[in-house]
Amino acid sequence: SPRSGEVLVARFLAGESCADIGRRHGRTEQTISSWVRQALEEMRVHMREGEHGSGSRLDHEQQHTD
Repeated sequence: SPRSGEVLVARFLAGESCADIGRRHGRTEQTISSWVRQALEEMRVHMREGEHGSGSRLDHEQQHTD
């Protein structure tokens, strides 16, 4: 989700603390920590689905180049 992406970028790429992100969103540090955990889990699920050939874009492109 867009929020998940924004939170992960802010947390891990920009190096912002959960408290900083929380202030910007009007949420507590604990809420942001929860959002980060949820976003990471969403990413893990998405990556697992890609590993199992669930019709990812890369799978589709490979089918047309063989």
